[in-house]
Amino acid sequence: MKFIDHNNDTPICVTNRSSIFLKLLSFPLAGLLLLAVSDGWGSALQLNGYGTLAYSVDDNSSLAPLRDINQRDMPSSRDGYWQLDSRLGVQLSYRIDSRFEAVGQLSLRPQHQITLKSSTELAYLRWQMTPRFQLRLGKVGYAAYLMSDHRNLGYGYSWLRPPPEYYGWAPIYSVLGVDASWSLYQGTTHWELRLQGGGEDMVVPWGDESWDIAYRDLQTLTLSRIDRHWTLKLGLSRYGVDNEPRIMQPVLAGLQEVARLGVAGVSGESQWLYDGLNYDAIKQRYGSLGVLYDSGRWFAQGELGVVDASARGGINANMGYVAAGHRFGLWLPYAIFGYARSEPIYEAQYDWAVVDPDLVSLQQVAVTTINALRIEQQTLSIGTRWDFQPQMALKLQWDHIRVETLGYLLWFRDALDLPTQRVNMFSVGLDFIF
Repeated sequence: MKFIDHNNDTPICVTNRSSIFLKLLSFPLAGLLLLAVSDGWGSALQLNGYGTLAYSVDDNSSLAPLRDINQRDMPSSRDGYWQLDSRLGVQLSYRIDSRFEAVGQLSLRPQHQITLKSSTELAYLRWQMTPRFQLRLGKVGYAAYLMSDHRNLGYGYSWLRPPPEYYGWAPIYSVLGVDASWSLYQGTTHWELRLQGGGEDMVVPWGDESWDIAYRDLQTLTLSRIDRHWTLKLGLSRYGVDNEPRIMQPVLAGLQEVARLGVAGVSGESQWLYDGLNYDAIKQRYGSLGVLYDSGRWFAQGELGVVDASARGGINANMGYVAAGHRFGLWLPYAIFGYARSEPIYEAQYDWAVVDPDLVSLQQVAVTTINALRIEQQTLSIGTRWDFQPQMALKLQWDHIRVETLGYLLWFRDALDLPTQRVNMFSVGLDFIF
């Protein structure tokens, strides 16, 4: 069973103003597929699929876990969760000739808002211009991560879910735009330089409302090196964020009014809070390093990332994980340690009550909100994978998670200012491909 790699379009052997553009792109894709079927070119047409059916339960009734931050809201429950990791995907590809190929992929997963657009992970045309240079146009996989090519394909990795400290903070799965790559082979070593440009839209929960996020001017540069047992990947990415949450508009208006008062200290802090919460003006930068070693028996994998925002209200954090395991026949026991650490908690610097007691609540809301995107937690995971069938794998995983004060970005909770807590979670999952 093979899938097209989201990043370089080589088959992966899993055993070892954007909506308009997307609609326009879908017509030639559909036309090519219909032409292929009508002319009997079935050998050039491939349909593959994958899925995960998983159940998780934890010992904390005040929190509900997130796999990534655009996940559908889940109330905390002692009865456990089916929707955390369960998903289903289908990929359709048509090879026009040796140089051109059309690829489409749909993924049904628990997003905050499920539409055809949000469920379309891939929809692109590939042009192999030369043996070394490749160009893709359309919706392609976001290339910044080591696991970019199979983030939702549970059968393609050893553990039950990608480490949330590293993969959960940014829900960018795809980029609508242009992707160009250049490859070089030196003996057994494969080098690849990749450049992406485009944008992506999505909807994430924000309190009792939704936040329509538009990632704009998204640019990613990666350099990969693959040599026998080793894979190394470096990535740099930057993008802007459009559209602040509607619920924040009264807060921003109030902060602007206080900033105009010209009161020493208070007005300066109000302006700083306004700049930090004005998401329309925030720019994000992301750097990543990933290393994979797999000898067939032993494997180890790790990634480090640094996220930096132009203002405090964005995500400013360091994150990473390291995983290792050993294969014993059909069994693969493993362990993972992941962490994420944001900037220190911001605390109010001035007493706004000296200006007007009614301003204290505005200050509290602004300070609480500017700390809302903090992610600070550590997770130790121990699990095993059992490949009991050629296209199926059963996984068991236990997670011990410590979430620090005001570091709850990856959790649904009723309050924003929760203290440090520990959570134990047990999960069982069935991964399959077809």
